[in-house]
Amino acid sequence: RVVSFAETVIIMTSNLGAEYLETVEMTDTVRELVMLRVREFFRPEFINRLDEVVIFLPLTGEQLGQILGLMLKKEGKLLEARSMTLQVSDAAQTWLLAQNDHPEWGARPLRRIIQRYLREPLADRMLVADLVPGTAVTVDAGESGLTFNFADGSSTMTAAG
Repeated sequence: RVVSFAETVIIMTSNLGAEYLETVEMTDTVRELVMLRVREFFRPEFINRLDEVVIFLPLTGEQLGQILGLMLKKEGKLLEARSMTLQVSDAAQTWLLAQNDHPEWGARPLRRIIQRYLREPLADRMLVADLVPGTAVTVDAGESGLTFNFADGSSTMTAAG
């Protein structure tokens, strides 16, 4: 089978020059400093093959919050497949964002944070308890971390995560 690579778009990412991107504004000076680092790292022959180099500023706290919201919607879809619902409070979302020790790494740590503090405790609970279809899972933030409230319409149970 032959595949044409002619119309392919390849996106590559790098942290080269990230130390210059801690400002909130992309100036010509910042762009030149970043491109200097790129030219120091990559051979001219490689850079010449790139159509464009796009430089992005780091994500803001607000943007990370929006990305977290999208990721939590995906988690909700996983529960919907089991006829359950997921509601994550604003306090729980704030707590999850606060677990990001490296906001300069962008949104990637959020996936691991959700895995560790939300998905794994939920999966553990689902393994030991017969959660019936229609169970509403509410996640909030408590003194010791996230709390999970499981309500199936007849009973409510809270488990710290």
